[in-house]
Amino acid sequence: MDLNISFAKPVGPYDLLWNKCVGQYCHVEISIEMEKDLFGVIIDSNVESSHNPKLLEALLTRVRKSSLKKLTVCFYVMWGDVVSVRFLNELTDDPLMRPPEEPVYETITINLEVEELQKVVGYNLRQLGKTYDIPRALLLFSHFTLRTNPNEVPSQFFCSQLVMHTLKHAGIYEAEMDKLKDINHMTPLMVYEWLKEQKPRIKMNDGEDK
Repeated sequence: MDLNISFAKPVGPYDLLWNKCVGQYCHVEISIEMEKDLFGVIIDSNVESSHNPKLLEALLTRVRKSSLKKLTVCFYVMWGDVVSVRFLNELTDDPLMRPPEEPVYETITINLEVEELQKVVGYNLRQLGKTYDIPRALLLFSHFTLRTNPNEVPSQFFCSQLVMHTLKHAGIYEAEMDKLKDINHMTPLMVYEWLKEQKPRIKMNDGEDK
């Protein structure tokens, strides 16, 4: 299964003055196409341990009522908002609600094993409803940061922080991740450049990544 990490440019729905001040990419988010029934199972197994169980219960109800067999699930957090989920649809004209594509997004795709997918989706489900970390996001414009334990789950997120903690939790590029100075102080461009440096994950015969 493919995990899409999509980097938004300050065009289209992101064509806002403050987005043009942050560089080549103003936002990053993840999306993944998966079976509806599997998504429902993952939601159900994460309700009790989530930040906002009521959000997951309502989401589970919506998913179970859907007649679709597959869903394209996108996890994200926008400026000043909360960690959220939306479902992408190829038929809509709204680029924000379509699967990521040019010229709005540039996407890096990572192949996942089923266990990794469950970790990625479960982690993001548990963060739903957490608020945007405005102070830490503003500090991205400086060399200063707020000291935190990189192994702790943040109580707030900004977009690139959510993506990096997702990859860390799933054990993706684990050795390379440990070499980073601070995953809580990376802009979308820094995440993009770091991911482009990583070697493609090559599947071996036993299903493990090389």
